[in-house]
Amino acid sequence: MFSKTATGITGRYGYDGNLTGTVSDSTLAGAWTLGNASGRFQFTISPVCYTFAGTWGYGTDATAEPWTGYSVTYDHTGWARSTPTVPQARCASGSTWTGSW
Repeated sequence: MFSKTATGITGRYGYDGNLTGTVSDSTLAGAWTLGNASGRFQFTISPVCYTFAGTWGYGTDATAEPWTGYSVTYDHTGWARSTPTVPQARCASGSTWTGSW
């Protein structure tokens, strides 16, 4: 899970993984660590602002493998059936990476 801060994002994933990154419009880019391993990632938020897709890699490579996720801030259980209105309003407000992921 990661959350937006004033200057970017910070968070954890898995058992002992860490993420730090910066936001530019709909793109989030940064670094990850997991135990003794580390690397880079780059995510792009979806048009409805509650899922993301991107890539990650080891070292300076941020493009080796896919990585996807979703916002835990909003109820996304019906997203496959219809276009949600709350996340769209979130996109329109410019708060694309606000909340917890």
